[in-house]
Amino acid sequence: MREACEADIEGVLDVLVRRGSFDVQACPGSGKTTTITTKIVVLLEEWVTAAGVCVVTHTNVAREEIQRLLRKSDVGRVALAPPHFVGTIQSFVETFLARPYLRAKGIAVEQVDNDAFASAAASRYSGGFHQLRAALKNKHSPGSADENISDQSVEYAAGGELTFGGRRTGFKDPNKPAVQQLAKLKEELRAQGLFRHGDMLHFACQYLDEFPWAVHALRRRFPILIVDEMQDTSPAQDALMNRIFPPDVIEVQRVGDINQRIYDGDSATDVSTTFPREPVLDLGHSRRFGSFIAERIADVASRTQVIFGNGVATGGRHSVILFDEATALDVIPQFATIVGTALAHLDHRATVKAIGARKRPAGSGAFPDSLVTYIEGPTHSDGAALEGPESLCLRVERAKIAARENYVRGAHDLMIAVRMLIRRWGCSDSPAVVLARLLGDLRLRRDLGTSIRGLLSEHPIGVEVWGQQVRPFMAALESAAGCTPSRNAMSFAAWHEVKGALRAVSEKGPASVIETPPT
Repeated sequence: MREACEADIEGVLDVLVRRGSFDVQACPGSGKTTTITTKIVVLLEEWVTAAGVCVVTHTNVAREEIQRLLRKSDVGRVALAPPHFVGTIQSFVETFLARPYLRAKGIAVEQVDNDAFASAAASRYSGGFHQLRAALKNKHSPGSADENISDQSVEYAAGGELTFGGRRTGFKDPNKPAVQQLAKLKEELRAQGLFRHGDMLHFACQYLDEFPWAVHALRRRFPILIVDEMQDTSPAQDALMNRIFPPDVIEVQRVGDINQRIYDGDSATDVSTTFPREPVLDLGHSRRFGSFIAERIADVASRTQVIFGNGVATGGRHSVILFDEATALDVIPQFATIVGTALAHLDHRATVKAIGARKRPAGSGAFPDSLVTYIEGPTHSDGAALEGPESLCLRVERAKIAARENYVRGAHDLMIAVRMLIRRWGCSDSPAVVLARLLGDLRLRRDLGTSIRGLLSEHPIGVEVWGQQVRPFMAALESAAGCTPSRNAMSFAAWHEVKGALRAVSEKGPASVIETPPT
């Protein structure tokens, strides 16, 4: 907390002691996360009710950072257990609304994942649904019908409307073959327990429509709501949270930086009209950069904010890289050269990285349209670029990609694939029962762990290697299931070619660089 207070003691203290509803516009490097965490601790030091504080973020990265800081104090650790809640908005929606609603309806939730949904939808869609294919192609040209059934294409929506790429379609007549086929497709996926994140928002709203008392129950449970990364909250999420936690009824304290929003310029995901709302507190002192940069970025920011650069001057030169479409791929190598020169005095083993990804093209025609302009080839870090039939191979490759960033996430994704395989096995027991039997046997659990480590390794998988890795895996499952696998399970587990490997950035001649004197 010391660094944040040194930068802007008055602004931080105002956030810490103020009660009621307000927004906080926090510039980069202002100690936003530390301030939020300290605010939670300040609240809990005097907390005497059975209710809880609800803290939601947009990303898991922000959630993990808040939880990490809270674990540093005894009071902070209290926030990590009921009645309090610290998680993403999506996890809040699923935990308190969507999943309870679906359980009450007798609907099992196997997986909530846009990519898994898209893959399963495309697999079924390609084999039929002719009226739906034709309708999508006609309504959403350019782009093939297969592209329009992607992870952004199909959502549950009220009033019979369907959402495609953020636009409402005209498919409102429930008697049209295309609508009936779309409903059939959704029902098939629902029967398999597959849902999109957007589906969870829909079911949450449906829960509140059918049971209005749930709103009042949540308000009693959480009299204070703190939102981090507010600038990246989608309009649908914002509307749902406002419905549950109106600022004139509940203490709602939202923190973010509208100048750093991820979805800038996309009207379907832009909340700049609702954040920040009055009253607004400013955290305008940054330790991330000095006064030279602060004075210039303040003039070009989306929202005017006086920013004070309190960063320590390093004596380095400020650089601006100029490029055009022909030299866009030169930007990252040039950036690496500049940084490598500036940091030459540091440990030579240190690496310089530039990371950027976008799931789908911006569509605006502007150049550059996103960070991926500077990267050649597919840039999907989450496996969405991989192509192949719905199979264990495809699931394993996607799990391997997830494991590069978070091994636990990769193992989790692989276990979901195991459950999908068990569903196809043909035994009378449910996947949960088979897995419990598998994990309860020391030898089988050891064999499964060895198989998982092998499947998540970085080594390329070919037909021979696949057979070697999957054979003990299948043997362990057969012992736990108590029967041989069905033809459907064998087909799912067989080797299938998976296309879509990432390519490295090509190295060409340098782009132009303009340098300014050191500060």
